[in-house]
Amino acid sequence: WEATGLTAPEDPEVAIVVPREACLTSEDPGSELDGQDSGGKATTRMYLRLYNEMCTHALERASAWAPYLDTIPSRPVGALGFDEDTLSAFQHAGLSERTATWSAEVDALFWEATGLTPREDPEGVLLARWRVAVSLAHSRGMTMEHATAPGAVARNQLFMAPLADLLNHSAEYIPNFAWRWSYEEDALCVYANEDVHPMEEAFISYGPELSSDDLVVFYGFLLPENPHDKAWVFDSLCHAAEWLVEYFADMFRRQPRSGLDTTVARALAQQMLEEREIEQKLTGEVDPPDRLYIRQDGEVDDRLEELFERLLEYEIDDQDVYTMGRGCIGFRCGQLLQTYSTSLVEDMSILYEGEQSLSDDYNKQLAIKHRITIKKTLSECADWSDLLRT
Repeated sequence: WEATGLTAPEDPEVAIVVPREACLTSEDPGSELDGQDSGGKATTRMYLRLYNEMCTHALERASAWAPYLDTIPSRPVGALGFDEDTLSAFQHAGLSERTATWSAEVDALFWEATGLTPREDPEGVLLARWRVAVSLAHSRGMTMEHATAPGAVARNQLFMAPLADLLNHSAEYIPNFAWRWSYEEDALCVYANEDVHPMEEAFISYGPELSSDDLVVFYGFLLPENPHDKAWVFDSLCHAAEWLVEYFADMFRRQPRSGLDTTVARALAQQMLEEREIEQKLTGEVDPPDRLYIRQDGEVDDRLEELFERLLEYEIDDQDVYTMGRGCIGFRCGQLLQTYSTSLVEDMSILYEGEQSLSDDYNKQLAIKHRITIKKTLSECADWSDLLRT
């Protein structure tokens, strides 16, 4: 307790207490722990604060965070640390596109936040350090709402809490531990949700329903079993509608007879989008990103199910359009499996037989594990194509 500056908790349910002065925040040292906004500026300040501390530490100047900085990785975590070889190993166009977008945003933010120009960092040393800072602030940072006084407006605050930020993620809806900000103690408290046995690992949740793509891009790891695994099957509703028309004959062994074509399909998809926008304004709910997904447990994006049912109603009489829609989704999953250069069995063989040779290349292991995860999901749902035959 003396060495870390942390305090021994008195509450038996509390495992760790990290006082405010021990947290690295987006504010200057000694300032109140409240962001000035609830948007991106506080997050950018957090990136900049950690980056500046890392620069001070690299120059061997006095940094109050030296013991903490000595323990952090020297390379970016997640997608910001992927090179071209790693991205090609994923064999996943969507993830490569997401990584490229995230990297470009982070790099652009560096020049804007620091005021530097590429000429002032010709070797890219400072940009590389910025990427480490951003990846760590994103993967280890915690966000809370904080008000400086009773009745004041609560604002988002991003901060990093030594020791507590080493806790691993659990996909369980209620992990065995959780954290909260104690305003009485002015400290972060990590507490037990249930009885915990000696030597049992403490887990918290990094966020609800994080998919393997989320974990890989922003946190740089995968879970052995993740109930929230998703495989993206279409880029948008319009993409899905056009695809159904294009491959209708392949799936149903005949051409559409009721005038269902690309124009009609695209118009119906657009109509669905407009209907959902109106519904969201009334309910306050927000649709997820445009891409449409399936999950290993058989859950399908409800937008995709509704679209296929509407389109198939044009063509199929006296049949279960829901079941036929599932069959079409299975057909799509089979198509996507064929786009990979290796099969699921081959990937599992590469991973386990090459365990020794891959031991020094964590990102390569991560890429193969991700391929296996996605292919398992696609394989489970590809069997639905049998519904079209029956």
